[in-house]
Amino acid sequence: MELNVDPKIIAAIIGGLSGLAVAYLSYKSGRYVSKLNLSAKHRSEIVKRQLDAFESLWSIFDAACSSGGEGRMIKHVQNKKYISVSECEKFVRELEERFNGKSGYYISVKCRNALFKFRDHIRENFILNSGKEDLVVFSNEKEFFDKRTFARLSLRAEVGTTDLKVTQEELKKYEDKNT
Repeated sequence: MELNVDPKIIAAIIGGLSGLAVAYLSYKSGRYVSKLNLSAKHRSEIVKRQLDAFESLWSIFDAACSSGGEGRMIKHVQNKKYISVSECEKFVRELEERFNGKSGYYISVKCRNALFKFRDHIRENFILNSGKEDLVVFSNEKEFFDKRTFARLSLRAEVGTTDLKVTQEELKKYEDKNT
């Protein structure tokens, strides 16, 4: 038995199947691209929030500036360095508020440890041992600045601004010393 089918019908069937295959592949491709776009937008939002968190935490470190001055922990009085207990308390409060707020959600455990080692140093050496004095003699500057530097380098590492060779070497030095 011979089947006589008009070639136009065969061409129409093949064309229809081809169109269906293209439509299906376009649909699958569109879903994949949409999923990729959604994922990229989500990641972009997370990165933005992380940067905002790090900038928020970074901004409080002005209080630990070595040059001292208004609003800073270090005070220079008659050629001597002192620590202002009230400014230390303010720094610790701001650090904890920011970490326990939205910013803390985006901070790694490693960075948190560096930040809180600095906080603990301030508490133990200046706040708890101050008595009623606001200005106490700034003793053990090296340990203070080492812990401050490690905390700041840890924040920079989180953001990815350690691409400078010097910063990477400094961070490695403090990590080796503090782990």
